[in-house]
This record gives sequence, C-alpha cells and structure tokens, in this order.
Amino acid sequence: MNGLPAPRHLSALFRPLRERLRRACFCATLKSLVRQGMPGPQEESSRTRGKGAAMVFTELSAGDARGIAAMSAMATSIVREFFDPLIGRAQNDHMLAMFQTERAIREQIEGGLRYFFVRDGGGRDLGFLAIRPKGDVLYLSKFYLYKAERGRGHARRMMDFVIAEAREAHCTGVELNVNKNNDACRVYEHLGFRIARAEKKDIGGGFFMDDYVYRLDLTPGETEEGGAS
Repeated sequence: MNGLPAPRHLSALFRPLRERLRRACFCATLKSLVRQGMPGPQEESSRTRGKGAAMVFTELSAGDARGIAAMSAMATSIVREFFDPLIGRAQNDHMLAMFQTERAIREQIEGGLRYFFVRDGGGRDLGFLAIRPKGDVLYLSKFYLYKAERGRGHARRMMDFVIAEAREAHCTGVELNVNKNNDACRVYEHLGFRIARAEKKDIGGGFFMDDYVYRLDLTPGETEEGGAS
C-alpha cells in the first residue's frame, strides 16, 4: 500500500493530458501550414466553393473584332441554352439575329451600349453583361451567366458592379426587362428589384417581347453594397 493509483486508474488520470497534447499539436500544425502559405481546413473549403475569388469586368470596344466575335459566340451559346425552352427556337433565332450577331453587337456599342466580359481571377469566362444610360436610370440590357456558373453567388457580385456604375453616372436607379415567364424574376427580386410596370413590344416577324420592367431604386447616400442587399 504505497498510496499510488492502481494501474487501471492510470489511463483515466492521463486522458485530459493526452487531449491537451493532441490539441496543441493540431494548432502547431495549422500555424505551420499558414506560415507556408498553404490553406487550412476552412480556407480550403472556401476556396473550393469560390468564396472571395476575384471577379473581373472587361469592357468590349467597337474596334475589338476578336473580342466582338468571342462575345457573339458566348451570347449565342448562353441565350440559346436559356431561352429556347422559354420562348421557342423560332423567336429566339429571331432575337439572336437582331441583337447578338457580331454586326449587331458592334452597332450597339457604337450606339452607347457598354458590353462587359465577366471573368474569374484566372481569366475564365463566367458570363457577360451590358448597360447604358436611359434617362435618369442605368438600363441593364444583358445579364447572363453560363449554366454551370449559376447559383454560385456571381449574380450579386455582378449586380454590385452594375450599381457602382449607376452611382458613378449619378443615376437614380437601375432598370431591366424580364420575360414574364422567366424564373430569373425571383433572382432579381432577391437582389432588391421590384416590378415597375409591364411592357409588351413588337419585335417583328410576328413576335413580341412580353416583359416585366424591374427597377431598383438607389437611395441617395446609400452605399454601393447596400444597393444590392
């Protein structure tokens, strides 16, 4: 009887010490990874989901023939995938011929429409947008993402860019047209837009654009980020 704990009690006695040692080793390893520039567990998860990744907006000029060709090809691909099931192939063909050929894009730019490639930090195309002043508002004419890029938070960051451009131009709001049957209506409503009016426009060939006009009011003194929240 020497007063020492029985062997079967030793494991329980040292269990808290072993736990503290494991935690200390994990923290030291994590700090070492950070010092080496390697992502820790949370950083790796965020990077995989694309949070915090750069988004680059590159404006297209009327004299950039190669860029216009690339924009036309991108627009045709995205618009055909999205709108063929919504409005039918025939009307979509008509609208693509009106708005998204190389000649049409060049003429739109010369007329004041500003086209932007939307890319990630590595230069990969995500989609495109186009804007122009229209009275006291900034009109958002094009706002598209490739199918694989939708639902990943890109739309809000694109809209932040549009709102910043609207503020720089001293516009009171942003307006856009959306087909009444387009599920994107919910996306714009989530971004703060509200229906301002309905609009039906004859575009020739026996076709009509039957839209809602959505508006986002920009309150004086509101921050750029606040305008899209």
